Amino acid sequence: MTNRCDFLSAADFPFDFSNAQEVVCSMRRGVSLTPGLKEGSMATMSDLLRKKTRPDLVCAAPDETVLQATHRMNDYGIGALLVLEHGTMLGIFTERDVLRRVVAMELRPAEIRVRDVMTTKVACCTPDTPVEDAQAIMKNHRVRHLPVVNDEGHVLGLISIGDLNAYEADNRAVEIHYLNEYLHGRV
Repeated sequence: MTNRCDFLSAADFPFDFSNAQEVVCSMRRGVSLTPGLKEGSMATMSDLLRKKTRPDLVCAAPDETVLQATHRMNDYGIGALLVLEHGTMLGIFTERDVLRRVVAMELRPAEIRVRDVMTTKVACCTPDTPVEDAQAIMKNHRVRHLPVVNDEGHVLGLISIGDLNAYEADNRAVEIHYLNEYLHGRV
C-alpha cells in the first residue's frame, strides 16, 4: 500500500488504510464567508457534515453483489457507497464503477461482487480540511465523492460534489445579501 498526502510526508501521515491501494488527503487552511463561523475562519468538512440533510452513511459490504449495491444506491438516491468491512474502509463503489467495470465489460451484476469492481484508490480528507481544498481534491482527482476520516482513520461521513455545490450556492447567497445591504447603505 502506498499512502500519499498532498502536504505531509509518508512518515507524518496519520491514517491507516491497510486495505486501500492509496489514500490522498489534504490538510491546508484558508478563509471563508460561511455564516456562523468566526471572521477569518474557514468552512471545513466538519461544518458540511453537520449541515447535511442526510447525515447517515450508506455503505456496502465487499461480498455483496453489484446488483444489491446498485439497488441500495437507487433506494437512497445516491451515487456512491463506501465499502466497509469490520469498520475499515476498503474502497468506494460508484456509478462510474458500474459503468466502466460492469456494464462496459458486459458482466452480470447479480454475479459480480462489489470487491471485484470497487475503486480502491480512495481520495479522502479530514474533518479540518477546508471546503476549497476538498473542491481541489475532487477536481484534481476527478472524483465526485470524498470520504471524511478522522486521525484514527475512522470514516465520519461522505461529502459529494452536490454537497459542495449546495455550500457554494448558500455562500454566494450570503455574499449577494451583504453586497446588496452595502449598496443600499444598510451596512
